This record gives sequence, structure tokens and C-alpha cells, in this order.
Amino acid sequence: LEDVRRRKVSKRKSTKGSSGSNDIIISDGDCEICSRNNKENKPTSLQIKYISSGKNSSYQTFKHATCVEGIYPQTTTLSASGIGSLGTVKDGDIFILDSGTSGFKAETTFSFDGGGACKFHTSCSAPLVAGDQLGPFLILGNDKCGPQEKSQDITNECVICDKSNKIRPEFLTIKYHSDGLNSDYQDESKASCRSSTYPEQATIQSEGQTFDLLDGDVFTLRPSGDKFGAETDFEWSDSEGNDCYIHT
Repeated sequence: LEDVRRRKVSKRKSTKGSSGSNDIIISDGDCEICSRNNKENKPTSLQIKYISSGKNSSYQTFKHATCVEGIYPQTTTLSASGIGSLGTVKDGDIFILDSGTSGFKAETTFSFDGGGACKFHTSCSAPLVAGDQLGPFLILGNDKCGPQEKSQDITNECVICDKSNKIRPEFLTIKYHSDGLNSDYQDESKASCRSSTYPEQATIQSEGQTFDLLDGDVFTLRPSGDKFGAETDFEWSDSEGNDCYIHT
């Protein structure tokens, strides 16, 4: 417990504003989504990466965040207070925490299916920072701050599977882009998702799952059965001819 109470908290610098308040110092590469002195952009959703090796927050003290350094389950079913079930997540999965139009409550508590729970502050009275990891939850960003995965940007392509390597993936982490491009690896007979302009905001169904997406959002797609079929369909709620498939 003493080690937890010594959690790393970034230093603050004094300001001479009329309010006499302190400003938080944001580390290089991180992005402040909101804080006590920056409540103009309260988020309604957050992109989060689940990492089983938890860390202490650099910006929220133990008073605000009980999601702290420690070993968390490699695979678990998560639920969040005020939101409900987040489904099953594995180490490395990315999910969207969506509070709806009402916005987040002061705290969001995460419950794990094997028992146990932790929370962190989500109402901006304590800093919400893209790039900060609170326990197993690395905040990647939202529409104000883009994904902040330090030193983890994917610059090299990697073959997940092909004719010579048919170990089918258990899930796919996908980034939604409204400016669609043609695949460099699947021709039109294999992938009907082609170069086109897609909606900047869309509700898409695939493999029995529904995703509310904005341009740039990242989501994790899992097969509806034991494994992906030959083709995976993507259906837009307001179709307008956008429905398409890829070979999986």
C-alpha cells in the first residue's frame, strides 16, 4: 500500500492567474483532453488500450484513481459504471468507452469478471490525458487528442495470415478512415471495400457487433463464431451503397 501511495504524479507549476489555481504540466508527447482548468471539451468517449501490466497514472493521484500498478488478467470481461458491459478484452485490445450524449460521471468504475474493480476520474476535475496509463487502461485519445501510443506507431506492414500461413486471427484491430483506399493486397474480387468517401460519422455492424464510429476511431472486431469466415461484411446503418466486405 505504501508503494501505491508513492505513485508517480507529474509536478505542477504555480500560475499567477486570478483564481490562484495550479496548472498541470503535460509531458512531451501527451495531450490533455481536459482538466480542472480546461473543461471546455469534456469528452463523451475515450479510446482505450487494455494492457495487463498496469501502471500508476502520471496525472491522477490515488484519491482519484484506484486503477494502479499491478498485474491484471490477460483476458477478462469488463463492465463500466454508467455504461454497462464492454465485452471480453484481451491484453493489447483497443476499445471505445462511450458515455453517450450525457457525458461521463465524476468517476468511472471498471469491474472484472473474475472479481475486483478499480476506478479513475472522468469528469475533468482531475486531468484526463491521452498517453496516460491508469492501471491496465492506456488512454489513447478522443476527437480532441489523437491516439498517443508512444513508440508503438505501426510503420511496417505485417502479414497476419495468407495462403501459406492460415493461422486465422482471433480478432482484428481496425482504424476507421472516411477517405477509403483500395487494398494493396486484396483485389476487387476479394475486397469490395474500395477507394471512396465514406461518412465521417457512422454506425457499422459486423460479425454481430455494432460500432458507433467517427473518422479516426479504432475498434476491435471479433468473429461471431469460433473464427472469421471467408468474407467479413460491414453494413452501414444509413447504407447509401457503402456496405462492403473483405476476405478474412
